[in-house]
Amino acid sequence: MTKQLSILQDDYTLNTLPSAKVKKEDKVGVHSWTNFYASFSESFVNHAIKALGINHDQTLLDPFVGSGTTVVSGYKANVTTIGIDVDPFSCLLSKAKVSLNANHKEVHKLLRASKRTKSLKTFCSEAYNIFDNECLCYASTVFTRLSRAIGVKQSKVFHTLLNDTQGTFDSATVALVALCIGASESANLVRGSNPTWFRKAVEGEKDNFEALYKATIQASKKILEDLTQITPRNSHVKLINYDVKDNSLNIQEGIADFIITSPPYLTRIDYVVKHLPNLAILSGLIPINIDELRKKMIGTPKIVQKGDFEVLWGKKCLDILNKIRSHDSYASESYYIWTYYQYFSSLYETFNNIYRLMKRNAKGLIVLQDSFYKDLHIPLSCIAVEMLESIGFTANVLKKSEVKINMRQLNPSHQKQKLKKKASEDVVYFEK
Repeated sequence: MTKQLSILQDDYTLNTLPSAKVKKEDKVGVHSWTNFYASFSESFVNHAIKALGINHDQTLLDPFVGSGTTVVSGYKANVTTIGIDVDPFSCLLSKAKVSLNANHKEVHKLLRASKRTKSLKTFCSEAYNIFDNECLCYASTVFTRLSRAIGVKQSKVFHTLLNDTQGTFDSATVALVALCIGASESANLVRGSNPTWFRKAVEGEKDNFEALYKATIQASKKILEDLTQITPRNSHVKLINYDVKDNSLNIQEGIADFIITSPPYLTRIDYVVKHLPNLAILSGLIPINIDELRKKMIGTPKIVQKGDFEVLWGKKCLDILNKIRSHDSYASESYYIWTYYQYFSSLYETFNNIYRLMKRNAKGLIVLQDSFYKDLHIPLSCIAVEMLESIGFTANVLKKSEVKINMRQLNPSHQKQKLKKKASEDVVYFEK
């Protein structure tokens, strides 16, 4: 028995990392509230924390916190964890996943039905297009209750919740996340096969306010139940709603001992559109410009940046960009080249800022998925390694796992094609 335990303990190494891919059995508990295409599994992060040797007095950073998996694993391991994301819903969702002090009675008091007939005038334009007045009135009432419960102006509620490291306002966090999740059920939108495709709902297809209220209450009950399955810790968790590739990011240099993260994939997924109902309802509480947020997101399909290819991005990156630009398929030179240019430029800027945030000898893992442009294979992990090395890191591709289903296969024009190469999800190890 002792020998068996010894073998199990020694198995937590980087060479034995499990696949990062989220499987059906991983979508349980706090990880079942929403569906993030680019997220990695908790079992992967748990293993990585042990394999990297992260101690309780060290800091773990995830600069693309997404669905908050790193935050949950860090909390359970009693490790100080910082999560950063440009998407405010991602930050709020991550905070809710460790809001263990939430109280059932307080949450449902904040979410009770409302007789309000006038909504706040602070919602973004998209909110008025996809929600009826009753929905926005209900959300406005919840925002007012949150403000009173916390004791701050409505404009301060969101950041007060993110900065609440003691769990004082966990009930408010859970209530707000439940409302945002409920918004997906009541928005006048129907999702297509692609997770970022929507169509306008036909009359009678969505029940609007009744759907919002019912889905919000159901979400709050599930959230509260799932949180009881997590053992309370004294872990310190900090969430920051900011664009990590922005050089003005006001965070102490050399704060992170370790990084575990997964940036948006190079598949032109519009992550902001995927969260449109959540963000639109949240816009009544904090200023959210959907179009500007789309422009900031790494991998955006919107063209917001053009320029010269940078030598520092590495030989593989420049080679791929030149092949895309000269590809004979439609719009390669006029449109598609710039979506790839933007992605690589943003990725390099992000790595530069990560270097600044990491302590000397700090280590990290990045999960990336390679992709294709038409018949052209794009080895994203190898490109990332060259970028990291040009900045001053040592880096290598640690693990490759075949991906059976990816965004390329969801495209109807590719479904009939027999792909010669399959995409892989890779883990890159790097050290400062």
